Amino acid sequence: MKKSGILALLTLVMLDISAGGCDAASVSMATPSESAPPAAHTPQATVRPSGSPTESPTETSTQQSTSPGPSVWSAGEASALPLDIDFSYPTALSSLPAGLYVLDEDEPSSIAASAIGTTYSAQLLGYSDQVRAWQLAGGRDTAMLMVQGPDPAVYVIDLDRQEAEKVGPLCEANRVFPSPSGDLLALLCRPGDDAGPTVQLVSLSEGLSRRLPFALDGWRFGNRQIFWGGDEWFVSDIGSGGEPCTVRIDGSAILCSPTLGPDQLRGVSPDGKWVIALRLIPRSAFIRSVYPMECLQDRRACEELVMIEDVSSILEWSPDATKLAVISGSGLGSDEVDVGFYEVDTWSFQSLASFKGDYLFAGWCPGSECFLIEPTKPTTKPSVLVFLNGRIDQIPVASPMGVIEVP
Repeated sequence: MKKSGILALLTLVMLDISAGGCDAASVSMATPSESAPPAAHTPQATVRPSGSPTESPTETSTQQSTSPGPSVWSAGEASALPLDIDFSYPTALSSLPAGLYVLDEDEPSSIAASAIGTTYSAQLLGYSDQVRAWQLAGGRDTAMLMVQGPDPAVYVIDLDRQEAEKVGPLCEANRVFPSPSGDLLALLCRPGDDAGPTVQLVSLSEGLSRRLPFALDGWRFGNRQIFWGGDEWFVSDIGSGGEPCTVRIDGSAILCSPTLGPDQLRGVSPDGKWVIALRLIPRSAFIRSVYPMECLQDRRACEELVMIEDVSSILEWSPDATKLAVISGSGLGSDEVDVGFYEVDTWSFQSLASFKGDYLFAGWCPGSECFLIEPTKPTTKPSVLVFLNGRIDQIPVASPMGVIEVP
């Protein structure tokens, strides 16, 4: 599918993972500047650590990788499928007045856009009750709405052109991870009878799909994640010991970390410069820390920039990777949450507001000037749009998916 250059373009994606267990992910709507992965190494010995980034690594096996050829997608398989669900388009995105809008599934089979600061709202999309929306992601020019459907496929809907396309088939996976621009989808595929663990990559612009195999001993599927550092590489805890590995999408290099161990990776900034890791303070408790990306390969670079003691807090990078939102106190039975953010330039923290009850993160605004939080019990409280300048707007939507901007 070719994408329009109109800033108001919205691309919605509907999918189903047949294995179930799809968790909502946050909105990432501003396209960050791409950065190269830490050191363009060729594959080398994988190191399986025994604990935190400050502990000494120990040796393990060597990982292999091969280059697929001159083009990343030269050996890809076609991903276009016949469209089998009817969609209706009551309102074109380009016809909306300029401003910020919160998207929500206002009914079980429709998507609405509610303007921020006014009472204006419009229905953007209607669809069969076979599908249900659950994730919004993509770049500032494009966004995708993940919707659970009847089979393992992705439905890409261009609301401005009012066109839909079905992409698949997808492998059996725990969830789909869109790249920062929204053009690439990555899935951690469950090992099958005739194949070991793989990552399936789908390019929406190319209309092709390909797989990257990982011949790793003792690989466990679990609930692992993929964190993109741009549109050319990602980090995922796919190492033989559960350690995070940096992977180029062309398959030319797989470099696993000697400094972080199983279940320590908690996030990567959209520009690929920073990593969030979980670590244990001896005779104390688990905390989360922010390190430079170089910490993945060199423990001497593991300078702790931020330490967050509330392990239940929610941390979300802004689309431009200049800020890190923090919701502290969130969790089962929480009476109050504190909301603020870190400025990446100085790593200084600014507190914004406190709210009674328990809230979850629902997405950043495209320009990184605000973010949306939603109550865990939406029937009792409205969602809240928190601006970094201190402005607070209550949003009367039941199931917010994120924020878009129409110029």
